[in-house]
Amino acid sequence: MAITTTTAAEPLVKAIYELVLDRGGYPHVLFDFQNQEEIFFAHANESQLDFVPLFHKMAFEQFDVLIKVRADANTRALGSVDPERQSRRQKSMSSLLQAQLTRGCRKIPALDEHPIPDECLCHGSR
Repeated sequence: MAITTTTAAEPLVKAIYELVLDRGGYPHVLFDFQNQEEIFFAHANESQLDFVPLFHKMAFEQFDVLIKVRADANTRALGSVDPERQSRRQKSMSSLLQAQLTRGCRKIPALDEHPIPDECLCHGSR
């Protein structure tokens, strides 16, 4: 089983990780760090834009359970990134989205929106 998220959701991931271990599972955590996507788009060459990370591919296509926690620290972070580069990356990663959608049809999806401080302020909560 895999848990994918950002480091902003670390407290939640720790709790999920413990729970999975206590229930006999084998959790694997895939963390993205703050500003990772901005750095990627600023430095990636065309080949890197087209590359699908193998562990992500395996987790999305083969693992029995995939928990995806959305916890983006800055939802506008990619606003200055060239749309063509973003489109190229989305196209290369579309196989993961397709695997996720197919998986969702066969099993109960596990997707959570995890609010973080900046995101809470954007939505008017405190």
